[in-house]
Amino acid sequence: MQYFLIGYYGYLNTGDDICLQKTKELIKQQDATATFLILGSKTNYINRVHIFKVIAAIMKSQKVVLGGGSLCQNVSSSMSLYYYLSLILIARICNKPICALAQGIGPIQGRFHNWISKWVFTYIKTISLRDSIYASFFKTKLPILSSDLAFHNANQHEYSGNSKSIGLNLCNLKYLNVTQKISSYLTSKEFDVQKLSFCKTVDSVILNKLDTNSKSIHIIESENYYEKSKVSYKIIITMRYHSCVWAALQGIPFLALAYDEKVALIAKQLKQPCIELYNNEFSIDKFSSLFTDLTDNPLIYQKHLSESCKQLIDISKLNKKVLSL
Repeated sequence: MQYFLIGYYGYLNTGDDICLQKTKELIKQQDATATFLILGSKTNYINRVHIFKVIAAIMKSQKVVLGGGSLCQNVSSSMSLYYYLSLILIARICNKPICALAQGIGPIQGRFHNWISKWVFTYIKTISLRDSIYASFFKTKLPILSSDLAFHNANQHEYSGNSKSIGLNLCNLKYLNVTQKISSYLTSKEFDVQKLSFCKTVDSVILNKLDTNSKSIHIIESENYYEKSKVSYKIIITMRYHSCVWAALQGIPFLALAYDEKVALIAKQLKQPCIELYNNEFSIDKFSSLFTDLTDNPLIYQKHLSESCKQLIDISKLNKKVLSL
């Protein structure tokens, strides 16, 4: 069977590449002869801007699959939301069954946008959600509550706790002023700050703007995402959703800098401290308090992290039900 996979693939974003990898893995477990057409930016993918080629790919495929991530949201732009909603409608018109794996829906701002989204979602045959915040969108077809695709078939690494290094991941230029204050704070405390990038075109650019005692950047890609980190960290300060997941799988306690609600939600699921930047929660005093508590009591947070991560790995198995129903 041929599948058309919809996601934000091929843009050097490690989280999205992991979602693609796990989507294909889940499909292959149930359909060993599966072939794929993939929406994305690589030369062998279907370019998202060539709409007629996208429609042709939907028509050629026997099933359409939304493979993880936060596709349906309008924080970045309403055009992005309506692009993906349009693909769902086109698949429906073409009478193609639509499945959605481990979706992180939202934030969707505005009554009209919410109403349209709820209506379009009724055409999705089966769906799993990585959190329950938008479960109310589905009145008649209850979604499967699972966890992010990155947890599927994943293993946890042991935490050493002996390191003095602090991992730092940043990904949103809107909060550059905040990140500079954090960088200055860490430098003044003489911590060994190690920069972590999960997207060369975004994270690495922002991290290069910061003056820390480390000039090099450790790049985490899909190829090394599940390997034990060669660098040992005491804790990690992070913005990206999938860097929170990476920290959890590495067994490293983290402080989340949430630029939107999805990052706050994963921090809550993993029982780690979080500052909601999108709610203007940041102050250097609050950061200092949470950071000090985390660095003084890493084993307490690591215990919470390990237990929560194990639960999310377990429930990630539920994602395979989406493809079998």
